[in-house]
Amino acid sequence: MALESFFRVGFVSNTPPENTLDAFVSLFDSDKQAPKYIRHNEKSITVIGDSNKYGLDVYSKQAHNFAHNNDLVALDFSCSILFDENCPTQQQLEETLDLVRQFYQCIDAEYVFGMHSERIETIGLPENRNGIPSPISDESLSQNHIDYPTWLMLFPPTMVEEYGREWLLELPAEHVEELDDGAILVVSTLELTDCETDIDIAETVAGSLDPIVSRFTDDHTLAERPGE
Repeated sequence: MALESFFRVGFVSNTPPENTLDAFVSLFDSDKQAPKYIRHNEKSITVIGDSNKYGLDVYSKQAHNFAHNNDLVALDFSCSILFDENCPTQQQLEETLDLVRQFYQCIDAEYVFGMHSERIETIGLPENRNGIPSPISDESLSQNHIDYPTWLMLFPPTMVEEYGREWLLELPAEHVEELDDGAILVVSTLELTDCETDIDIAETVAGSLDPIVSRFTDDHTLAERPGE
């Protein structure tokens, strides 16, 4: 299946991103069960999992689309690899979630969020072009909340306290999980196996987010869509 889209999981931290990468390398080196990796330079790593290969890179504030005034580290994985017939999609997604949990626990993350590339490209576009707000901003992070929901969201304990534990656990997502430290991991959908094109994936993700966006809109203030 020839797909060009990808998923990106961003790790927001007060730690300089190069130091965050160093922390991930220390994790890989100290844990015999951790995936293998290739370090290309101080800002780029390839993570070799059992099911997938991932890019782990520093993105400068000039290179990412988010209303966040700092560089950040992001984990990327290709949708084309996701649908490799030799490895079930569900298995690959479970491996991805396991990496997200490990990386979150490894650093002092303010927030972790994941988006499909088609959705990242719509950030800031007008509503009539399906534009959405940036999921985070410096202002929202300073107040321990987000501006807009995404496919994957990991709320650390400070955000859980802000939103309310029960409220987050009851979000209408396919996967909601409470971690040992009280953080809550939310994934809108893992049901991607029937998708055949990049558009199918984008539409599936968007559809799974509609009830979550509605819940946030009804109960909390969200950033306005571009053009509103």
